[in-house]
Amino acid sequence: WDAFIDPVIGLITERTQTKWGRFRPYVLFGAVLLCVFNILTFTVPSLSGTSKIIYAGVTYLLLGTVYSIVNVPYGALATVMTRDTEERTSLNSFRGFFSLISNVITGALVMPLVLHIGQGNNAKGFQGAAIVLSLISLPMFAMVFLKCKETITPPKSAHPKMKDSLNAVIKNKPLALALTHLFLVFTGLFSRLGV
Repeated sequence: WDAFIDPVIGLITERTQTKWGRFRPYVLFGAVLLCVFNILTFTVPSLSGTSKIIYAGVTYLLLGTVYSIVNVPYGALATVMTRDTEERTSLNSFRGFFSLISNVITGALVMPLVLHIGQGNNAKGFQGAAIVLSLISLPMFAMVFLKCKETITPPKSAHPKMKDSLNAVIKNKPLALALTHLFLVFTGLFSRLGV
């Protein structure tokens, strides 16, 4: 699903024109939906077994979709903040570094938070942890929206038709090789982790 939705979100955001820019509105307004679906994904409803599985699958799919709606524009912000390639590299390096740091911190703190909130009820604990993390993330997304400025606006003629963009992606052999490589690497990785 991500392989399909990420490029679609990219095409949509590239064509977005608002007074706040092309990417920043998705970071701000998408963050609210991201928090809602994060909480719903970690909420265990009182449904029967099959209904619970369907609920889990649907909320997880929607969470992944909304994550793409926020993350794809967030990842593209550096391209409209400066034309200087060194500054873009620096911005993306900082983004990657602090993402890694936040992953380590979150990974270390989530289970103790789940145990503390749940008091033996893991379902309640995970839902509570999702609420806490969502509430922490909202002001951070708002800060990105407020502090990052889109200074580069491409001319309207710079946007090819969506059909032409999709054809360019489909016919891009190096991209196809890179995607095949990533697919095989992640299939191997997740198969090993699953075992």
